[in-house]
Amino acid sequence: MPILMSLILVSYGIAASVLVSVTRGNGNASLGAWFTAAGMFVTIGVMVTGELLKRIKSQNDKL
Repeated sequence: MPILMSLILVSYGIAASVLVSVTRGNGNASLGAWFTAAGMFVTIGVMVTGELLKRIKSQNDKL
């Protein structure tokens, strides 16, 4: 789990830096950055949800 958390934090950091660097540039590219960041956040959310569901399922199997 700690590995997953660090990956998530790194991904958020990359998404944030991409967003900041591109939005400070021209206005047209910022839209692309927003879509990129949104895609990253969705991917991260799906990964986290899948991991949580797996953990819940394994806990239920033990009971």
